[in-house]
Amino acid sequence: MTAREEKAGGTILIADDEDQMRKILRREFSRDYKVLSAKDGLRAINIVKRDLPTLVLLDFDMPRLNGYEVLKQLRKDAATRMIPVIFVTSENTDSVKVEILNAGADDYLTKPFSLNELAARVAGVLRRNRRALQSNPLTLLPGSPAIEVEVNRRIASLEPFACLYADIDHFKAFNDVYGYSKGDQVIRAAGESLRAASAEYGLPDDFLGHIGGDDFILVTRPSVVRNIAASVAAHCDESFPNFYLPAHRSSGFVVTRSREGSVSKIPLITMTLAAATTENRPIEHYAEVVETLGDIKRYLKGRDFDGTSAFLIDRRKD
Repeated sequence: MTAREEKAGGTILIADDEDQMRKILRREFSRDYKVLSAKDGLRAINIVKRDLPTLVLLDFDMPRLNGYEVLKQLRKDAATRMIPVIFVTSENTDSVKVEILNAGADDYLTKPFSLNELAARVAGVLRRNRRALQSNPLTLLPGSPAIEVEVNRRIASLEPFACLYADIDHFKAFNDVYGYSKGDQVIRAAGESLRAASAEYGLPDDFLGHIGGDDFILVTRPSVVRNIAASVAAHCDESFPNFYLPAHRSSGFVVTRSREGSVSKIPLITMTLAAATTENRPIEHYAEVVETLGDIKRYLKGRDFDGTSAFLIDRRKD
């Protein structure tokens, strides 16, 4: 897919004091984006704060406020800090380029330039920015919106796929006893376990996402999902006890106290893994995946707990 075909949408602000340059860029991008323009830096600042564009194409030499000062103001304001900025300018000295990139510019293109190259750079910066905004800050894995997009893409492709849902058992009790910082380490370890299992048993197009908290989704193929789930369960049973103090490891539980003062013995953390696949019945909507995974998760959570991780793959037929 080319940059022109991607049609990511959104709003682009073109900030340049040359009328002809603004005209050329407006003609180039108005097919795929809403386009705003400004002929000086102060006007550019006001438009960005008012309209919050998806991306800014910024010249360096402009009246009233140059591009470098515009960039610095945008990066200081929490409302505009995350808006991608690409410099399109005739200023090509290395020192200026380094200063601008260090100040937070996302890309830099020197005039004269190819319109096709600029379109590709715009598409690339927007693509990276969308992924960054959708990623979980703890694991840097794609979040819920990206997961839904990927599952819907697999459904539309009509190719066999499997969704493996992973959830850490008794995680709240672990957080209560050991604190959130230690809990974050467990979450990162769980994500790494899924990543390693996918690398060993999965396929190159596997997709790993972090729903949030201690919940993950791995999208793979039905032919490999069992091996991946078994590997994750085994690895977690081996590694999770290492996050506990020796006394808790030997006893097999932690003691928690509720707000009412009641004391409970909570088992050590393990992993529950549920898989929905197209192997025995078609999946036509993302909601079907969510419902199937929820059914299996509830079944596994209600089992007689034996202190080990468990996985189950949906084998039901229509």
